[in-house]
Amino acid sequence: MAPPTETSTYASKMFVIHSLQHMACVRVAILVCEDPEVKALEKEIGFPMALLPSKKLETLLDENTYITAPPHFPLIHHLTESGVFRIKWWTDEVRQLNVNWNSEKKALGEHMHYPACIETCKRWENLVKKKVISFSIPINLRKEIENTVRFISLEIAKWKKDQFPFVLKIDDVTSYIKWKSNGTIDKRMTYKTLIQCEELDIAQRFRLACRYCTVDEVKAFWNQTPESDRRSVLLGNIHPFAFSLLEKDLLEKEYIDLDETAIRFLQNQLCLRLYFNKLSPAMRHERLATRKYLENLHLDEVCFCLSKMEDNELIQLAKARPRQLLEFFLSWPFQSAFLDVASCMWNYLNETEFLNLLGIIIYERIIVEWGDYDYVELLKEFWSQSPRAFKDYIARDAIYPPLISIINSKDKNSFASEVLKDYKLNCYSFQALGIEFKHFDVKSKNPGIRGLNNN
Repeated sequence: MAPPTETSTYASKMFVIHSLQHMACVRVAILVCEDPEVKALEKEIGFPMALLPSKKLETLLDENTYITAPPHFPLIHHLTESGVFRIKWWTDEVRQLNVNWNSEKKALGEHMHYPACIETCKRWENLVKKKVISFSIPINLRKEIENTVRFISLEIAKWKKDQFPFVLKIDDVTSYIKWKSNGTIDKRMTYKTLIQCEELDIAQRFRLACRYCTVDEVKAFWNQTPESDRRSVLLGNIHPFAFSLLEKDLLEKEYIDLDETAIRFLQNQLCLRLYFNKLSPAMRHERLATRKYLENLHLDEVCFCLSKMEDNELIQLAKARPRQLLEFFLSWPFQSAFLDVASCMWNYLNETEFLNLLGIIIYERIIVEWGDYDYVELLKEFWSQSPRAFKDYIARDAIYPPLISIINSKDKNSFASEVLKDYKLNCYSFQALGIEFKHFDVKSKNPGIRGLNNN
């Protein structure tokens, strides 16, 4: 058998196969999330308490910690209504620290002061633990399942955020969710079910059909929509796909020329699954190599695109966006492929991108203690794989002391405080569920602030 070539390596290493144990843990975790008592508590709280472990909230968050999110972000309403957080604009004290602050962005960001909500998090965690114990599960798997529940819960919260305000109109919207065995939501099947929900009127279901690009449903619901309601439907905030159907009278045709509409509507992630195969390799690369477009795709959509691309296309994408691709494989449940994918990327990564990835692993995974993967071992192997020039570059950066502290530590749980002590910047930031947490060292004499994700 001939040795594997560079091109044959990419496709195989980007394909994630999950273990039977992972799939079994996912199944139990879904049952826990669907438990009526768990649902009732989450509804009472009005905020995804799975966001961060309570023990890390105690360690990382205090009176100097702020969180930022766009004002239209649906979770803002839950935050204020539930009293978990209280809104607070940037104070003069904080603003003067941030020399990179752009006043034009003020309208886009609301900043919230963090009060004590740790006990609420503990209520959720204790209930989850109780539900996991109720299953006949080996003791050594219980912690893994508890961590999986956290990520299933976050997957649901992300999905609800994406579907706002439709989810507000359905009493038990999570009952419509269909799952894949890896623990991610099967969006196509979920929307095929959701569109049949009679709690939504015809116009609302039509908007869902348009948004998620199910051509048969668009046709059916348009025909069912009363003439008196069609104008309001068209004037509503619906996806442009609907207009392409209606403007070109495509509803009256038996065949829709997908090539004609593919490029326009690729911003819709579910449209992507219908149209991606219709694009030329050059157009695929043009879309996926666009930084903002790639970063806004859901993990499942990225995996779908990668699975449909030829080997030479994957290499070109890796050359264009190596860091972004590797970031995807730092996300649950795809981390098991990270090191294999990284082994193919060293010729394309630069030192700054390597530094950024190290920062994400250390400060947004290890210190936050997500619990979804052994990031300490991943970090050690990633560092071991890296070229000598990259190691020399990192040795001159502020991240080097905490990095070496983790690599040399024999106890994976003993270095968190030391790593934070070694952090040289006056703003430590990390993200969860679209919210950025910023911890300010207000005693710092150096006003510069650098977020880990700003590059």
